[in-house]
Amino acid sequence: MPKKRIVLAGGGTGGHFYPLLAVAVELQILAAKGKRELDIYYVGSAPDDYLAKFEANSIMFRRTVSSRPRKSFDPASIWEWLKFSFAVIQSLWHLFWIMPDAIFSKGGPGALAVVFAAAFYRIPISIHESDSIPGITNLFSGRFSRLIFLAFGEAGEYFPRKKEKLAVGNPIRRYLISEIPDSAAAKKFLGFDPEMPLIFVLGGSQGAARINSAVASGLKDFLEFSQVLHQVGRNNYSVFEKEAGEALSFVPEWNREKYVFVDYFNDEIKEALAASDLIVSRAGSAIFEIAAFGKPSILIPLPESAGGHQQKNAEIYAATGAGEILTDADIAEGKLVSRCREILTNEELRREMSEKARDFAKPAAASIIAQKILELADD
Repeated sequence: MPKKRIVLAGGGTGGHFYPLLAVAVELQILAAKGKRELDIYYVGSAPDDYLAKFEANSIMFRRTVSSRPRKSFDPASIWEWLKFSFAVIQSLWHLFWIMPDAIFSKGGPGALAVVFAAAFYRIPISIHESDSIPGITNLFSGRFSRLIFLAFGEAGEYFPRKKEKLAVGNPIRRYLISEIPDSAAAKKFLGFDPEMPLIFVLGGSQGAARINSAVASGLKDFLEFSQVLHQVGRNNYSVFEKEAGEALSFVPEWNREKYVFVDYFNDEIKEALAASDLIVSRAGSAIFEIAAFGKPSILIPLPESAGGHQQKNAEIYAATGAGEILTDADIAEGKLVSRCREILTNEELRREMSEKARDFAKPAAASIIAQKILELADD
């Protein structure tokens, strides 16, 4: 059987790159099982730490400029359209030399240029949409796609009816969901008391400044009934250090070890998710990781998310009973502390939320997508 070549596209945050990595690993596993030769490329623009993960997994890299075309025509949008035009030329060049058998796009900055180039060469395209309301990149990309994968089935109504769509969930790395440690062991690994409840505040790779401030302002109260592990985001770490220092000054010294904040978790996110008894998060693709670990959650949708997609994501998830929703206004009023306390002190509620979360989880998403991509490549 001749060697197949697959190109991955997508950029922006960990919510784009990690699903690409998850699918790539499953592609390699399927190829190995079928004794097939397979080359996987990433075409786009990615930070060095993500590129290092791609390289460690034998994914080859071809660089393009990052661009995010906008509907408006102000000076900033003109610059983005110029970058997009250049990215299309770069993508045409890279795809000409690779000439892949299939393209898989996760959306985000830089992805649309690769999709346009693939459409020019009539290369089979598939995309994945993480949210219940698609972003502009995937809405355009969907017009050229043979197959559209959906994390939320509700997003299907935004794409052309004639397109084939599969609601599969969000791709999660096999590493994360295999051999999950129990909560007590994970707490010990992270340096926490295994007997005490742990709240994991998950701000995403970019962080969530308003959630960070709510945690800092309520820190003394949080530490009266729980431990707190807090991912503040790379962009916010230096600013938050001062805010956290001020908050900790009101906490007795003997109690301060119950609070740990970091900029961003890479592979250690597995232990952080496993250790937690309650997760506080925005309502992006992290929902599916929270569900896979069967953890109760409080979702705080980002009000500025494009099209209000995080609010819709949260509503769909909360309707199952797996999580609850608070707004930025709620947490500014101090409601985050009280609701966390109520959930952590209600064992039956936490058990029910955990069960509903596991029911919602779709851990096979990455392997399903990989199998379908190989089928497109074989057409």
